[in-house]
Amino acid sequence: MSLNETNQIVEKLFPFVEKFVKDELKQTLLLDDVTDIAPCISFVTDDSRKINFNVVGGYDGEFNFTIYYKVKNKDTKERLQATKTLNYIGVFFDKATQKGLLPNLSDEDTPVSLEMVTNPTLNTREENGNIVYSAGYTFIYRHANKF
Repeated sequence: MSLNETNQIVEKLFPFVEKFVKDELKQTLLLDDVTDIAPCISFVTDDSRKINFNVVGGYDGEFNFTIYYKVKNKDTKERLQATKTLNYIGVFFDKATQKGLLPNLSDEDTPVSLEMVTNPTLNTREENGNIVYSAGYTFIYRHANKF
């Protein structure tokens, strides 16, 4: 996947997810910064790829990313809230896909789906007691052929 494609997706996808987190979760979405008790999104560009090529130059792009959610390890309820939040983001992505409300990339690149592809799991236990959970998500888009 080219650097231009990656930048284009990040520039459209981050504000889309950020707005949901702000409006629905009443929190600030951080970019590549798991220092706060908050959701953090990290774009894993080395795992993204082009798939389903066709003979006239079109293809589907698969853009993978991870959302982390840090919580204080006060009790089980707090830890369950982290996994519940990551699942809730996945449900939002499913609904946005079904309703055709995904971010439009460009005239040549049309969004197809946005979904959670790995269940929330414990990612890190910090020395101060905070816990970071993460879940993987995939954004699929269709790049139009040249004809």
